[in-house]
Amino acid sequence: MVVDEAYQSCSIASEIAAIVMENAFDKLRAPVGRLNKESVPQPFSPSLESAITITSEKIIRSVKIILNNNPLISQSVIQSGIHPDQSKFDYNFDQPADDMDSMQVQNAQAQNEVANDKIEIVIPNLGLTVTEVVIGKWNKKVGDTVKKGELLFDFESEKAVMEFECPQDGILVEIVADEGTTLLIGGLAGLMSV
Repeated sequence: MVVDEAYQSCSIASEIAAIVMENAFDKLRAPVGRLNKESVPQPFSPSLESAITITSEKIIRSVKIILNNNPLISQSVIQSGIHPDQSKFDYNFDQPADDMDSMQVQNAQAQNEVANDKIEIVIPNLGLTVTEVVIGKWNKKVGDTVKKGELLFDFESEKAVMEFECPQDGILVEIVADEGTTLLIGGLAGLMSV
């Protein structure tokens, strides 16, 4: 299997897969698979960006699909209806892996339950050239009730000083990044509860 964070068409993964197929087809025990980013525009929302990012879990699932002698078909091909037997290859990367032991599944479920009670305050994507920001002044303290649209804190990139508006009503339960902290885009600044 070849993993490449570029789009599948005309990618390095495509070339490597073609070379392997041309030169070692009779030695393969399973089909060649390519795991690429889906062919969609790059989103700037952290949650949408996470949905198209290649993760270790997606790599593990893809390897399992290939080792079961099934072709690795991209979700865009399945959703387009191009593949005639799409139900055979319909897989969900968000479900726990089949071979995870029950303790790992219980831990993952417990973490999801905790995460569902809290809203992550993350630094939004600010464009292709901005990679990090410095947290400025927090306008709220831990325990304060906040309303949607209220200013939580300001932050500064190389290009500008911006204000972070509260995404929804709730209570600020934790400040993860204090004033002066440098965070990468998508970094966790704080947590809220509903």
